[in-house]
Amino acid sequence: MAEQLTLKQVLQEIDNQAGQADIVTLDDLVKHFQSRGFGPLIMFPALIAGLPTGAIPGVPSLCGLCIALISVQLVWGKQHPWLPKKLASIEMDTEKIKSTVPKAMPWAKRIDFLVRPRLKIFTTGKAQRVTALNTTLLGLSMVPLELVPLGAGIPAWVLVIMALGFSGRDGLLILLGYVVAVAGLLWIIL
Repeated sequence: MAEQLTLKQVLQEIDNQAGQADIVTLDDLVKHFQSRGFGPLIMFPALIAGLPTGAIPGVPSLCGLCIALISVQLVWGKQHPWLPKKLASIEMDTEKIKSTVPKAMPWAKRIDFLVRPRLKIFTTGKAQRVTALNTTLLGLSMVPLELVPLGAGIPAWVLVIMALGFSGRDGLLILLGYVVAVAGLLWIIL
């Protein structure tokens, strides 16, 4: 994994990307973050699926498939992500990005206060690949859970927690993601 990246930095860079162009595609974001690790690339679609935008039909499935595609590359040991042309060409409204980022920034600062490099053993090597396998499965689980009202939100927020762990090299957050995933699974089953 590359350098540590805070949520505030991720939002600022997404905002900067939106400010430099009239149209921002998913491929633009992937190219921008590819040298920074897979965390932001997992976090961005997970946030979209976890927020109210995840209630739009098809959004959780699209986000989940995107997360799975990115995560499986980390399982295979790839250093830089690749997206198919159709997925890479998805355009995002820059005005919505620019209006949403300032609203999210206070929350990002609070979250960043909690994220720091610790228990790095869970963010490197084989442990990283095992976690990437789990993020792949969580992304895929969002497709059928879309049929359950707000059901895809559980794996989406687990993925946000794990992506924060990847980005900040915070193994404790990754472990917390596993705990939330198990609790969510039990909630869905029971």
